[in-house]
Amino acid sequence: MIDFQRLRYGPGAESGPYEEKVIQVQYNPCRSADIALVASSKQKRWIIATENMQPGNLLKTSGHVGRMAVSASEGDAYPLGALLVGTLINNLKSHPGKGEQYSRAAGTCGVLLWKVNGTAIMQLPSKRHMQVLETSIATVGRVSNIDHNKRIIGKAGRNRWLGERLRSGLWHCKGSWVGRKIRPLPPMKSYVNLPTAAARA
Repeated sequence: MIDFQRLRYGPGAESGPYEEKVIQVQYNPCRSADIALVASSKQKRWIIATENMQPGNLLKTSGHVGRMAVSASEGDAYPLGALLVGTLINNLKSHPGKGEQYSRAAGTCGVLLWKVNGTAIMQLPSKRHMQVLETSIATVGRVSNIDHNKRIIGKAGRNRWLGERLRSGLWHCKGSWVGRKIRPLPPMKSYVNLPTAAARA
């Protein structure tokens, strides 16, 4: 079982950072990214491994947002408000206290674009922008197994082994006369509950 709550075993939810040591990094057949076994003074658990994570690394986890941005190392978990703008992040929460939901697949990462009024705006791997509270926890770096999309399937039967089912003929690729439609990106997705005009009045 993968633990998507990095602050679960810390000495208090909002206290100073605590460290965990990486015991091993291994392949997981149930997901595209590799997983890492980390241990602290309290417990061992499995987490999603980052690109350059190696056994013996020390990972810091903190829920504190200070006045100065921290220069975090790869694999550390901090609130978005504590990170530098332009940091690559993965395993992002949409709400504080909720498990990580975004950028969990192999080789994916988001980018912290800017911070404003207690919120943080990041760019997802799909290029869509998302606004969350600055207290939402994210892991620094890119998810491991970045060459996952370069593997050669070889035959349709192996795709069936991987769980890919046959599709109807309606979904097959059309000829070159169809053309690609360039559509604008969807509007920014916001998980911040801003006060309405009636509430402000």
